[in-house]
Amino acid sequence: MSLGLGRRVALVALAATAATGHAGAQGGIRGILIDSLSGGAPVPGATIQLIGATRSTVTDAAGRFRFDDLPAGSWRLATWGPWLDSLSLPPIERTVVLTGTDVIEVVLATPSLGAFQQGRCGTPLPDGFGILLGEVRSPEGEAVARAGVSARWEELRLGRGLLERTPMATVDSTSADGSFALCGVPIGDDVVLRATSGTFGRSGQLIVRADAPVRRRDLVVAPDGSTVRLRGRVLAPGGTPVVLAGIVPLGDSLATARTDSTGMFEIAAWPRRSTQLMVRALGFEPRTLDVEALLSEVDLDTLQLRRIPPQLATVLVEGRAITVAELEFDQRRRRGMGVQLGEAELGRLAVITVDAVGAMIPRAQVIGTGVARRIVFRRVTITGGRLNQFCEPRFFVDGVDVRGLDPDEQALYLRNAKRVEAYEASFAPARYNDFDGCGVVLIWTR
Repeated sequence: MSLGLGRRVALVALAATAATGHAGAQGGIRGILIDSLSGGAPVPGATIQLIGATRSTVTDAAGRFRFDDLPAGSWRLATWGPWLDSLSLPPIERTVVLTGTDVIEVVLATPSLGAFQQGRCGTPLPDGFGILLGEVRSPEGEAVARAGVSARWEELRLGRGLLERTPMATVDSTSADGSFALCGVPIGDDVVLRATSGTFGRSGQLIVRADAPVRRRDLVVAPDGSTVRLRGRVLAPGGTPVVLAGIVPLGDSLATARTDSTGMFEIAAWPRRSTQLMVRALGFEPRTLDVEALLSEVDLDTLQLRRIPPQLATVLVEGRAITVAELEFDQRRRRGMGVQLGEAELGRLAVITVDAVGAMIPRAQVIGTGVARRIVFRRVTITGGRLNQFCEPRFFVDGVDVRGLDPDEQALYLRNAKRVEAYEASFAPARYNDFDGCGVVLIWTR
């Protein structure tokens, strides 16, 4: 992933050459290095090279640098490094002419956001939308050309008098060096990113937050049969092992595991491509990790979970103390959208089970056999010529996205539930997105 490598080598070669033709009065150069793509933010800790003088310096916390005691003449400044690579930008260069003892002020900067968007997308983008770029490679590091890369998300739009979720997407095809640029990605939102190659295979489905106008995410693709061994250990604060924590892939892999009495887990056949996994356990905040499984064995070492912090209570006029989550639950119930099962409804059940809760949600159905029962929503779709009658809703526990709960986890969380909500995709609260248009189930254990 060394963009502009030939140009960089040439700059290094020049930097190693002694300066010639610079004699006479001594001057200086002072400057600042800024990232125009991030609103002109200074770039600290970057190396600024004075080409032809074997001199360099590092920008301070404010992005500033200086060179003193320079003879009159023409001087060339240059900087390069991983931060430019992450933006797919070449080295930044600037020529400065000193004529005497003056100190020249210079600004080194990345291209403006508008210029960058024009070059990458052919047009400036509307406010609130950015670019998601990167490279697609095989596990051996080979650039994958002509791979399809897509990002999809949902937007809230007013339709038929109600807010509706509209599926959106942007796509690109990788160039000969494996690079891609997805234009028009919503800044600050989560998108589902995926790459597919007819020759090399595919990546997993990754949830990526476009948290800047230009965001980079490289991808590794591999055939479905290419797997590695994955292991790790899950600990609580203080170093105690978390027993029976769920290790769940995000996307389309079926490989799952649970931690043993020491907090250890192992999955023998984890996909050898860019994937994400979620580690979750009752009472802890779920943790999501990116996994680039390039070696035959991948050791994630120690994964520490944080306990869910207690919620502060709000006191109502009648003196009853309720949490913020309860207050928002009551507000959503008054709007009349979706299904809200409070402590009164759940309290009528002798035992809160998957079957009992599923029967109280009109659009839901409980499928499976024995104890392996899970809640799905009824929705008829045709995928690849195959008729599907059900879809998997997206689950949130105590406001945290936990994605596809397996039957054991659904039973565990529901058994500890104080409130349960269920919504069709178009009626779900704004913060609880559903990328697949199926719906969401919110479980509150506090």
